[in-house]
Amino acid sequence: MRIGAPLLITSYLLLGVPQAATATGKIKIEIVEATTTVGLVPHTNPGSPERITTNCDTRVHSNSARTDCDSTVTPATDPSSSLLPQILSFEVKAIFPDGSHVKLMCFPWPPSHLSKECGGVTPIAGSTLDAANCFLDAMVTNAPAVGTTKSCAVKNIGSYRAEYDKNLDVVIYGPKRKVRYQIKGSW
Repeated sequence: MRIGAPLLITSYLLLGVPQAATATGKIKIEIVEATTTVGLVPHTNPGSPERITTNCDTRVHSNSARTDCDSTVTPATDPSSSLLPQILSFEVKAIFPDGSHVKLMCFPWPPSHLSKECGGVTPIAGSTLDAANCFLDAMVTNAPAVGTTKSCAVKNIGSYRAEYDKNLDVVIYGPKRKVRYQIKGSW
């Protein structure tokens, strides 16, 4: 009985992460849906102190000197806050070569060495996904409030080269750059 339980757990873990334990080299995956989630997050402008700039002009004529000074006052600004759109996550639904349906995600915030490689999968051709419109829709359609989110999805993106890295993340090679995703389960 003691030998059976570890064997059962090991086989469950190997089956739960498609090909991760044995994958080497590049594979081809089919991305059937890519979703960008945009959220409205508070942004604080600290304000600025009052500034006075003075310019003086000194003129010497014969035995007399004349100095004219002109000062410009830039008033102080109070701290303010506003809601700005920010990409919260990228999610991909992919079909792997063995037929498994895998959900992949990456989070560009907070900034880290991993988040620098996070990004949306650029469709190869024929996409209608527009990040700028997703941002605009998040701000206009929804009542602007902290925590408001908007997800924009595009389907049938295409086939991409990919590979597992040493941390069992999946690196997808798109037409513009490579992006790194974490395996988050199946769909």
